[in-house]
Amino acid sequence: MKTNIEEVEHYKEWARMPSLIGSNEAYHLATNWLARVSVDVSALNKKYEVHVGQPFFWGDQGTNKTYLQGSRVGTNKVTLPLYYVTWGDSNYEAAKVGIFGPTKQMMGLTIEDQSLLTRTFLVVTNQKELMAMTNVPQGVVATNGELYKLFHPAPPLPRADSR
Repeated sequence: MKTNIEEVEHYKEWARMPSLIGSNEAYHLATNWLARVSVDVSALNKKYEVHVGQPFFWGDQGTNKTYLQGSRVGTNKVTLPLYYVTWGDSNYEAAKVGIFGPTKQMMGLTIEDQSLLTRTFLVVTNQKELMAMTNVPQGVVATNGELYKLFHPAPPLPRADSR
């Protein structure tokens, strides 16, 4: 896991927010979400080493500045209430879940090792043929303006004979 990340607009604000979770709960949230999207979590844990970490930056208490990785000019290590639960190593992350600790919300989920998915994929074997089809209904093949007119026709004009 990378440490000492670049400054982002909300990092100073987030650093002051208390996290509602710790590392263990972050892991449990991550595995629950992965299971809900049909990942074989048991196989994931057997195949890869799990890491739970929090990013931080080096801040200078006097000026409240942040510094890039390698620039150890800050006087205090500021840990953010973000959790990244990853499976794999520094070269390959088979799965990764980001969690925002103050709200317990998922910030992101990626699955690189698709062999861990328990659902089958829809495979389109004749994609080129389907894309070349010309017998598509006229209403489907239209420019944005034409589509707008199809779904939002102009109001009818008043009839000349109606008084």
